[in-house]
Amino acid sequence: MPKTHNLDAQLLELSFGKLWAIPLGERGRNRTYTIVPCPHPVGDLVELGQTRSGKPRLNNSNDARGWISRVNTKGTYTRGTHGWASVFTPHAKKVRVVAWGEGREGAAGYVGGWDDFIILVETPAVVRVQLEGGYKKPPFYLIYEEGKVTRVREDEVDAFLELNPEFEDFSPEWINEEQLRYNSIPVNYTPLLRERWGYSYPFAEEGDEYDDVVPTHPID
Repeated sequence: MPKTHNLDAQLLELSFGKLWAIPLGERGRNRTYTIVPCPHPVGDLVELGQTRSGKPRLNNSNDARGWISRVNTKGTYTRGTHGWASVFTPHAKKVRVVAWGEGREGAAGYVGGWDDFIILVETPAVVRVQLEGGYKKPPFYLIYEEGKVTRVREDEVDAFLELNPEFEDFSPEWINEEQLRYNSIPVNYTPLLRERWGYSYPFAEEGDEYDDVVPTHPID
């Protein structure tokens, strides 16, 4: 039952009633829209449940282990850019996608876009976030520790490590663009991404299911 980070419920006005939920992504062509029901307000501690159809929902809880966090990579429209996030190689098994949505730019969705997802994080772990917008939006890191989540700009990494010498799960050798793209956070609860893009699952081991691995992700 993890602690919560960046989970804000919205009151959705649907044609058949109103529902408190966290909407991910958006509706439309080449887009993915996901509604995650949740309590209002979302408490400091939650547990992951299921809807009647087996999809994720959030329930308030009274226990704390790890984090459940929303990462929305929507930034500034810049043609040909896509907001995405990635996890360091040593932390690949510590981050699991709970629910995912995707927004796109343009009527057909081919000129840019962004990922929007809820992740379950075992600490310590580091997630790198690149917002839509390319050079207009410098990347930053979300550093998940047992008692806090810290947002650190890429040009502040050395300062963070100077002030937090006890944090040993951040190594410069892990900050490699190709490596990070290879470990991009996935839509790992569905094979749709693999079918759509033809990418492999680099951390898969014999007997693993989709929920157990961190596949690659297309970068525009």
